[in-house]
Amino acid sequence: MKNTDVLLPILLAEKIDKISSSIRKQLEIAFVSQGVSVTQGLILYELFCHVDITTTQRALAIKQQLPRYSVSRNIDALESLGYVKRLEDPDSARRVLVSLTETGNNLASILSSIIRSVYKDAFSNLDKKEQADLFKILCKL
Repeated sequence: MKNTDVLLPILLAEKIDKISSSIRKQLEIAFVSQGVSVTQGLILYELFCHVDITTTQRALAIKQQLPRYSVSRNIDALESLGYVKRLEDPDSARRVLVSLTETGNNLASILSSIIRSVYKDAFSNLDKKEQADLFKILCKL
Protein backbone atom coordinates (compact mmCIF):
# COMPACT_ATOMS: atom_id res chain seq x y z
CA MET A 1 0.00 0.00 0.00
CA LYS A 2 1.32 3.41 -0.95
CA ASN A 3 1.84 6.11 1.61
CA THR A 4 -0.49 8.41 -0.33
CA ASP A 5 -3.28 5.82 -0.14
CA VAL A 6 -3.22 6.16 3.64
CA LEU A 7 -2.33 9.82 3.80
CA LEU A 8 -4.78 11.28 1.27
CA PRO A 9 -8.00 10.54 3.23
CA ILE A 10 -6.39 12.05 6.32
CA LEU A 11 -5.36 15.17 4.39
CA LEU A 12 -8.86 15.48 2.92
CA ALA A 13 -10.49 15.18 6.34
CA GLU A 14 -8.10 17.76 7.78
CA LYS A 15 -8.82 20.17 4.89
CA ILE A 16 -12.60 19.77 5.30
CA ASP A 17 -12.24 20.37 9.05
CA LYS A 18 -10.09 23.46 8.43
CA ILE A 19 -12.65 24.94 6.02
CA SER A 20 -15.50 24.19 8.43
CA SER A 21 -13.61 25.74 11.36
CA SER A 22 -12.77 28.84 9.34
CA ILE A 23 -16.41 29.33 8.33
CA ARG A 24 -17.57 28.82 11.91
CA LYS A 25 -15.04 31.38 13.23
CA GLN A 26 -16.20 33.96 10.69
CA LEU A 27 -19.83 33.31 11.58
CA GLU A 28 -19.01 33.56 15.28
CA ILE A 29 -17.40 36.98 14.87
CA ALA A 30 -20.29 38.28 12.77
CA PHE A 31 -23.05 36.75 14.92
CA VAL A 32 -21.56 37.93 18.22
CA SER A 33 -21.53 41.46 16.79
CA GLN A 34 -25.30 40.98 16.33
CA GLY A 35 -25.71 39.77 19.93
CA VAL A 36 -26.20 36.03 19.35
CA SER A 37 -24.07 32.89 19.37
CA VAL A 38 -23.45 30.80 16.26
CA THR A 39 -25.94 28.19 17.46
CA GLN A 40 -28.58 30.82 18.19
CA GLY A 41 -27.92 32.47 14.83
CA LEU A 42 -28.27 29.21 12.96
CA ILE A 43 -31.54 28.47 14.78
CA LEU A 44 -32.85 31.90 13.77
CA TYR A 45 -31.66 31.29 10.21
CA GLU A 46 -33.44 27.93 10.09
CA LEU A 47 -36.67 29.52 11.28
CA PHE A 48 -36.19 32.37 8.78
CA CYS A 49 -35.75 29.94 5.88
CA HIS A 50 -39.04 28.32 6.82
CA VAL A 51 -40.83 31.48 7.91
CA ASP A 52 -44.18 30.17 6.65
CA ILE A 53 -43.86 27.11 8.87
CA THR A 54 -43.83 27.03 12.65
CA THR A 55 -41.50 24.24 13.70
CA THR A 56 -40.85 22.17 16.80
CA GLN A 57 -37.80 22.28 19.04
CA ARG A 58 -37.24 18.62 18.17
CA ALA A 59 -37.14 19.39 14.44
CA LEU A 60 -34.65 22.20 15.08
CA ALA A 61 -32.48 19.83 17.13
CA ILE A 62 -32.44 17.29 14.31
CA LYS A 63 -31.72 19.92 11.65
CA GLN A 64 -28.93 21.54 13.68
CA GLN A 65 -27.58 18.14 14.82
CA LEU A 66 -27.74 19.24 18.44
CA PRO A 67 -29.09 17.60 21.59
CA ARG A 68 -32.63 18.69 22.44
CA TYR A 69 -31.52 20.23 25.75
CA SER A 70 -29.06 22.47 23.86
CA VAL A 71 -31.75 23.67 21.46
CA SER A 72 -34.13 24.20 24.37
CA ARG A 73 -31.54 26.28 26.24
CA ASN A 74 -30.83 28.37 23.14
CA ILE A 75 -34.55 28.84 22.46
CA ASP A 76 -34.90 30.04 26.07
CA ALA A 77 -32.21 32.66 25.45
CA LEU A 78 -33.68 33.71 22.10
CA GLU A 79 -37.13 33.98 23.68
CA SER A 80 -35.81 36.17 26.50
CA LEU A 81 -34.21 38.43 23.86
CA GLY A 82 -37.57 38.69 22.09
CA TYR A 83 -36.45 36.91 18.89
CA VAL A 84 -38.67 33.82 19.09
CA LYS A 85 -41.89 32.77 20.70
CA ARG A 86 -43.13 29.39 21.81
CA LEU A 87 -46.64 28.31 20.97
CA GLU A 88 -48.73 25.37 22.05
CA ASP A 89 -49.26 22.89 19.25
CA PRO A 90 -53.02 22.63 18.70
CA ASP A 91 -52.55 19.05 17.48
CA SER A 92 -50.44 17.81 20.40
CA ALA A 93 -50.18 19.05 23.97
CA ARG A 94 -46.74 17.46 24.22
CA ARG A 95 -45.18 19.43 21.37
CA VAL A 96 -44.00 23.02 21.54
CA LEU A 97 -43.86 25.08 18.37
CA VAL A 98 -41.29 27.80 17.80
CA SER A 99 -41.59 30.79 15.48
CA LEU A 100 -39.83 34.09 14.88
CA THR A 101 -41.12 37.33 16.29
CA GLU A 102 -40.97 40.43 14.09
CA THR A 103 -37.73 41.42 15.81
CA GLY A 104 -36.37 37.91 15.30
CA ASN A 105 -37.34 37.98 11.65
CA ASN A 106 -35.46 41.26 11.19
CA LEU A 107 -32.33 39.87 12.84
CA ALA A 108 -32.60 36.58 10.94
CA SER A 109 -32.70 38.54 7.69
CA ILE A 110 -29.40 40.20 8.62
CA LEU A 111 -27.91 36.85 9.66
CA SER A 112 -29.04 35.30 6.38
CA SER A 113 -27.06 37.93 4.47
CA ILE A 114 -24.03 37.28 6.68
CA ILE A 115 -24.25 33.53 6.13
CA ARG A 116 -24.53 33.91 2.35
CA SER A 117 -21.55 36.27 2.32
CA VAL A 118 -19.35 34.02 4.47
CA TYR A 119 -20.19 30.92 2.40
CA LYS A 120 -19.68 32.79 -0.86
CA ASP A 121 -16.26 34.00 0.30
CA ALA A 122 -15.28 30.52 1.52
CA PHE A 123 -15.74 29.06 -1.96
CA SER A 124 -14.84 32.13 -4.04
CA ASN A 125 -11.72 30.44 -5.44
CA LEU A 126 -13.95 27.88 -7.18
CA ASP A 127 -15.99 28.63 -10.27
CA LYS A 128 -19.64 27.48 -10.40
CA LYS A 129 -18.78 24.18 -12.11
CA GLU A 130 -16.08 23.40 -9.54
CA GLN A 131 -18.51 24.21 -6.74
CA ALA A 132 -21.10 21.88 -8.29
CA ASP A 133 -18.48 19.15 -8.71
CA LEU A 134 -17.35 19.56 -5.11
CA PHE A 135 -20.95 19.35 -3.94
CA LYS A 136 -21.45 16.08 -5.87
CA ILE A 137 -18.27 14.62 -4.41
CA LEU A 138 -19.15 15.62 -0.84
CA CYS A 139 -22.64 14.15 -1.23
CA LYS A 140 -21.02 10.79 -1.97
CA LEU A 141 -19.32 10.75 1.43
